[in-house]
Amino acid sequence: MTPEERQALRDANSPTVHALFSAYCYVGWSWKGCGFGQLSIDFEPDTGKPEIMNERMTRDSVRKILHAMADFVADRAVLSDNPEDIPPIDFIAEQKASQLEYDEQERIHGRI
Repeated sequence: MTPEERQALRDANSPTVHALFSAYCYVGWSWKGCGFGQLSIDFEPDTGKPEIMNERMTRDSVRKILHAMADFVADRAVLSDNPEDIPPIDFIAEQKASQLEYDEQERIHGRI
């Protein structure tokens, strides 16, 4: 199979996940028209199922937040097997900018 044929095959088919062995994740999210909140994912060893604290959101809403989380991670992650691959988003710079924005809002509202 040529590299082009292999790429065409990947493009025509989505990957599938077969198992989740362990998990804990805590995500802060915001969504225009919906609000903001946190989503936590925990792995239940007794049942073998992931449990998501969904703040009463629908499965479709949770799915959209999980897709956004995947994009967030993929754009900021360091790929341990590809050290020359630099993430397109500088996570540390993003955190600093977010903190500065938060501090400015606190000053505006007289909380600091």
